[in-house]
Amino acid sequence: LDKRRYAEKEKETVREISEIIASANKGDLQPRMSLEDKSGVLLEISSGINGLFDAMGGVVSEMRDSLEEMASGKLQTLSLKDAKGEFAAIRQAYNKSATVMEEVISEVAKSTMNIGDSAVSLNGTSRNVLARAEKQKKRIEVSNARLGEVHGTLTSTKEQAGEAAKSASETFELSNAGTAKAELAMEMMEKIKESSNRATVFVEMIEEIGFQTNLLALNAAVEAARAGDAGKGFHVVAKEVRELANRVTDQSVEISKIIQENSSVITEGVTVVADIRDSLGRINQVAESSSQVITTIASSAEDDVMNLAEVKCLIDELEIMINQTNAETGKTTDIAARLEQFAERLTSSVQHFSFESTSDLQMKAG
Repeated sequence: LDKRRYAEKEKETVREISEIIASANKGDLQPRMSLEDKSGVLLEISSGINGLFDAMGGVVSEMRDSLEEMASGKLQTLSLKDAKGEFAAIRQAYNKSATVMEEVISEVAKSTMNIGDSAVSLNGTSRNVLARAEKQKKRIEVSNARLGEVHGTLTSTKEQAGEAAKSASETFELSNAGTAKAELAMEMMEKIKESSNRATVFVEMIEEIGFQTNLLALNAAVEAARAGDAGKGFHVVAKEVRELANRVTDQSVEISKIIQENSSVITEGVTVVADIRDSLGRINQVAESSSQVITTIASSAEDDVMNLAEVKCLIDELEIMINQTNAETGKTTDIAARLEQFAERLTSSVQHFSFESTSDLQMKAG
């Protein structure tokens, strides 16, 4: 009877073992071997199996709890104080992984803070650069507009200086022509003066001849008077000759006065023409000097226009570069803003985790 009951207990124990193993294969570690009405080897086997499943269940349960805590953001280690063998190795590997994960997440948190700070700084710097670039762009636009106005003014000045140089050249040519005509007038006046002087000599000779004729007529009248009646006819002729000589003398005096007056007028004319010639000469010098100065101004204005055009081209290129810089700075600002948002999200994600102290983790990992 005892053997039969023992055989039945043996079969029952094997059945329980099969059921427990089947449950374990399904992931259920809760079932245990019954210890009632067992003794000897069957009790030891059942107790050993229960102890094994208790150890396995404890490891699995604590690992499940730790993983659930990890999922909620709390990293913790396995205690498993009495774990030995592979269970101790599992505890050590898990705790070491937790330690490494904490260190990695801590470094990520630090790096995220640095990235966030750098992003904020970069964003602020980019905005400041963009603001300064915008101000510089406005200043360049104003300078460019003013340069355009100056360029227009210089161009107009160059054109006006060219016209003035042309007018000065024409004035110089006209002044030269006027000077030449004044010289010719001077020569003509001198010739007229010489002719007037010769006419004066001739008039003086005529006046002298009239004076001598008058004397001869006077002598003839005296001789006719002495001749009496025979000389009356000759006396009449002598009288007529004397009167004619007087008239010739009177006319010679008048002609001499006129010639003197003409000579005075001619002298004054020569002086006036000489003054005109000198004035034209001075005008000629001033016109020549003005022409040279205006030509120099026109040349300088043309050089200024060319140099200003080059400066304007450089400013246009600078404006294009600033616009490109503004565009790139705007992109940098956008990237910095997105990086800052990413850092904030990453920081929020990292802050989801809480840790035991690193020393505790390292101690438990060891």
